Amino acid sequence: MMLFCVFSYSCMNCMRCLESIMKLDKAYRKYGLNAVLVHPSEWEFEKSKENIAMAAKDLGISLPIIVDRDRRIIKGMGVNFWPAQILFHDGKAIYRHIGEGEYKKLEDKIQEIYGAKNKAVFSKEPIITRYPALYFGRRKGNFKFTYAGEWKQGKEYSEGKGVVIFPVKGRKVYVVAEATRKTRILVNKRQKIDISYPGLYLIASFKRDIEREISIISNSKIRLYSAASL
Repeated sequence: MMLFCVFSYSCMNCMRCLESIMKLDKAYRKYGLNAVLVHPSEWEFEKSKENIAMAAKDLGISLPIIVDRDRRIIKGMGVNFWPAQILFHDGKAIYRHIGEGEYKKLEDKIQEIYGAKNKAVFSKEPIITRYPALYFGRRKGNFKFTYAGEWKQGKEYSEGKGVVIFPVKGRKVYVVAEATRKTRILVNKRQKIDISYPGLYLIASFKRDIEREISIISNSKIRLYSAASL
């Protein structure tokens, strides 16, 4: 049985999904389950195998990864949104879910096929936070952010240095960012975060799940692709 998980390592929704998929892989591998990650590129930098390998190492991803640069594989599966999970048995897709959640339903189907009697990984559906991602580029730009300094908005990202302020809601805040050389940014005037290779960076953690503003200060040029919270 093959479990294909369509994911992007710079997508917050995908990383939350990946945690659950890795738990299922660990629990049912002994029965014959083979979980594979299919990685389409949301951003240009994700087409690089080197960047994917670096992210996989930093994130502790042990599952095999298929790089789907032209999205031919996921199109063949009828998938145009990620994360997604497709379960194949005897060459046929027997389970499909687009988006986060429904991991208990997926596990129930795996247990049904294998007749597995081990303790379930998910006794109930996990609670999923659904805060929308914010995009800094023109292509997906879906919110207004405040900035000061030298910034230029490109197709995929905003690039420059100075100050950027944007609204979020959630306990943990992530940005997809990169810098041509290691660059230290200042978040909310107190938290120092180093940005280098393109990827997902945790920039702030809070005790309360409320709406707030995040400020990023950088004295060197960086690229900001998106922001997400949970």
